[in-house]
Amino acid sequence: AKSMALTAWRSVEAFADAPGGVPLCFFPVDNTIGQSDAAIGGALRTIESVARRSDAIQQEVPLAWLGFYDRIKGDTRLYVRLDEVKAIARECGLPVSRRLGLDAEVRGMLTFFNKLGKLM
Repeated sequence: AKSMALTAWRSVEAFADAPGGVPLCFFPVDNTIGQSDAAIGGALRTIESVARRSDAIQQEVPLAWLGFYDRIKGDTRLYVRLDEVKAIARECGLPVSRRLGLDAEVRGMLTFFNKLGKLM
């Protein structure tokens, strides 16, 4: 567990513009001054920088996939059978790629959302 914690710690982005010039692993926000707080700007710049380097964020996906995700995220069941997933996907406009077909596209879509940590 210790080595896993160290690995996770190394992935934390540092806030280099922190008051006092000491890089921090968090953004100390002063809620009393709102948007003029430098930490808010630092947080936004860091989020944008990390997002630009993320393969998942840069990957274009069909709008129908996002429609599917919006639809399925409201489902409160612990699991959904694959045939039900395919039916929902079809209602959301899949397959977008006629070449792939419904089965292959649903598998690809589910893999994509799984890698993002959105579906298991």
